[in-house]
Amino acid sequence: MSKSSCYSYNEEKKIKLASLEFEGFALVWGNQVRSDVERMKRPLINTWQDMKRVLREIFVSSYYGRDLHNKLQRLIQGNESVDEY
Repeated sequence: MSKSSCYSYNEEKKIKLASLEFEGFALVWGNQVRSDVERMKRPLINTWQDMKRVLREIFVSSYYGRDLHNKLQRLIQGNESVDEY
């Protein structure tokens, strides 16, 4: 399935498809979210934007962006840095 074929899916289907891929801690976390929603302890994640935001908050470290920027600055093309190139 290509990435572009997912664009026609509705929000609920995107969320369900993404959650099918959870493994390890993500699977445990997803099950806890479902349980919390059922017990009305947590609001339902009902948009793809909400799902991406919550997953980033839980699974992407706060310094991830900074680390990517630092890696980019250390890249070289031939004998030149990215900035020089």
